Amino acid sequence: MRTASSCSRCALSEADVASERSPSAFCNRCESAELVASALAARLSASCSARLWLHCTGFVLSYGALICKLWRVYTILNNQGGAKIVITTRTLMGRLAFLLGAQATVLACWTATCPLNWHINFDEDVTGLRTATFGSCSFRARCAMPFEALLAVIHLGLLGFGVVLSYKSRYVPTKFTEGKYIAVAIGLAIWVLV
Repeated sequence: MRTASSCSRCALSEADVASERSPSAFCNRCESAELVASALAARLSASCSARLWLHCTGFVLSYGALICKLWRVYTILNNQGGAKIVITTRTLMGRLAFLLGAQATVLACWTATCPLNWHINFDEDVTGLRTATFGSCSFRARCAMPFEALLAVIHLGLLGFGVVLSYKSRYVPTKFTEGKYIAVAIGLAIWVLV
């Protein structure tokens, strides 16, 4: 017959064991929950990488589109030579595709060489019994540092360019560009990133 001490990995007390018809069933449930959690960890590792990809892609798509539009309006309205300037949507999409391609290259290399993994952590009380289980995405810090630095250069470079354009286009009428609002959004993004 199993006792609470023979199920030391599970948070069982003598009262818990006594309340069960079969004390070993209580331990078996706890051990099978650990097996399910470790099997689930393999699937959740893929969601860690997906979350990183979605966040970075959304960031570049949203801020990149705003900054490309701001760049087009600023370039057309601040034409000093008086020559006709045509900046097509295809040109803007090409610039945005370049940013996305650079970021996708960094993310693909990161995912291939140093993927994010789902780790299950256990909280234990003073007697060594597990009281809680929680998981989180993590990676090897030394391996991920170059990729984090490259992504920071891409993101902060994009935001820095947006700040410069917002400042330069501050006198452009609001009906043509939303430079002030974009500057506020970029300022908030920089504040969150730092």
